[in-house]
This record gives sequence, structure tokens and C-alpha cells, in this order.
Amino acid sequence: MLGKLFLDHKTLYHEVDTFQFFVLTENNHYYGTKTIAGYFSREMTLGEDFNLACIMVLPPYQRRGYGRFLIALSYFLSGVIDDLTCTPERPLSDMGALSYKSYWKDTIFDALRSNPQFKEASYDISVRQISDYTKIQEQDIIMTLQSLNLVKYWRGSYILKPIS
Repeated sequence: MLGKLFLDHKTLYHEVDTFQFFVLTENNHYYGTKTIAGYFSREMTLGEDFNLACIMVLPPYQRRGYGRFLIALSYFLSGVIDDLTCTPERPLSDMGALSYKSYWKDTIFDALRSNPQFKEASYDISVRQISDYTKIQEQDIIMTLQSLNLVKYWRGSYILKPIS
């Protein structure tokens, strides 16, 4: 119900018993309390590979990196703990889409920079390899790389274009 206050497209069709909620708080040293800054939820009963059902950072706490942190935490939980390659539930809000595109771009570039498998590759790197490493679903990687004009479809699969 908290998300419904700030997210126009949010619906309340589902029972909350099937969801896990991860709440981010910020310490208020003046009052000695914790204040809710945001949260994300994920549904545990779907057969889909969704790592996140709803994400929200309250307006006073936006632009502090909390949204990116919650997105990264959702991928960590799904990828490392559950061993899933995943994607958020759709549709994404405008702000959610911007946040995810930014997260995907940075995560893909970090993987290409830091993973020795990719750094020393003298061959084409496939989207599947990036997906296996980052736990981001292939269609999200393809969409991100297409928006940057960095991927091509060749012999039945998507590969990174050589950068000259």
C-alpha cells in the first residue's frame, strides 16, 4: 500500500503472503531512530525469473543511490543466493526504467572491464556469456547494448561489436 501512494500504475491484486519485502532504512542520529527510505519486493511463487516485483525510494531519499543499491541487492539475492538469471517484473515506471537501464549499462561495462575472461578475449563475446556472469537476462542486455549501438546479430546469436 505504501508503493501505491507514489506509483500510479501499482495495483493491489495479490496477497502479500507470497511476497518477500526488503526495507531500506536510514539512521536518524538526532532522534535515535531509523526512517524508511525505500523498499523492494519480490514474489516467491511465480514460475517466472523475476527478481523484483516493486521498487520504491521515498521522494526525500531519491538521488542518493538507494534505488541502485536496492536493484543490486535484488540481483545479488536472485543470482548468488538463488542462482537465477533474472529480470524485474514489467511494466516499469518511467523512473524505474531509467534506473534499470543505468544499472544494466554500468554492470555490463564493469563485467567487461573486470572479468579476465572478457578482458583477454581474442574472440567475440556473446550476450549469453555476459548474462551468465552478471545474472541479467539476455533480452535486458541486448536492449541495453542496442541502445548504445554495441551489439550485432551474427550467425544466430548476439555478439558485441568490435570497438574501433
